[in-house]
Amino acid sequence: MSVRALLGEAYRLYRAHFRALFALALLTAPFTMLAVVARRQVDDADTAQSLSGLIQIAGALVSLAVAGAIVGAVKEAAAGRAPEFGAALDAALGRYWALLTTGLLTAALVLLSIISWPWLAFWWLRRPNATIDSLRDWRLVWIPLALPVYLLVRWTFTQQAVMIEGERNWAALDRSGGLVRGRWGQVLRTLLSIVFVTGVPIVLATVSTLAAPVVDVIVTAAVSSLMLPFAVTAMTLLYLQLTTTGENDAIGAD
Repeated sequence: MSVRALLGEAYRLYRAHFRALFALALLTAPFTMLAVVARRQVDDADTAQSLSGLIQIAGALVSLAVAGAIVGAVKEAAAGRAPEFGAALDAALGRYWALLTTGLLTAALVLLSIISWPWLAFWWLRRPNATIDSLRDWRLVWIPLALPVYLLVRWTFTQQAVMIEGERNWAALDRSGGLVRGRWGQVLRTLLSIVFVTGVPIVLATVSTLAAPVVDVIVTAAVSSLMLPFAVTAMTLLYLQLTTTGENDAIGAD
């Protein structure tokens, strides 16, 4: 499936099950609204920054459950079943600890790859047979931030691995990495397309900062809530596509 076809299928599925998917995304709206209020209404810069940080942490924790619920809902929709708000949310809450620990592990490893960059370059020079993810690619250690970007793309399907296949932590990272291996460029291009399609409306919505605070709050929350299900839907469809491709390749090899 081409990127255009994938985005078209994501839009079709989102439109067909808009009520359930958008209702799940609306659970993140209060935190988006509170963040706008803190930015617009709190005069003290330090207080506003501290308050905004707390709101963002709380919002990220809720968004994790919402994203997991949308993944489960998209799986149901892709199988021809109508997703239900309550069932999808219950499934995500049941797997929430796995979602959280897997997300924290991913973030820690990516951060470690940034901090350890000079050591990795030295290690690369000293060991001619050294590889990263079975690759002997000098760009991963010599181009700044190349390795973190590589890892973020490699582990982009961890939430899908947790929600759809019941994996967690290292197993979820390995599952995502196995699907991306050999298709890293394809996955990156698709990710960039999804970011562009969902990011443009969010950027355009920043014009609401010129309006009254109540308008800014409503517009920002509405646009963010509209774009989240589409992004997760497209990523989950790509995951399912890669899973099917991998299974067909395995059958062909047998």
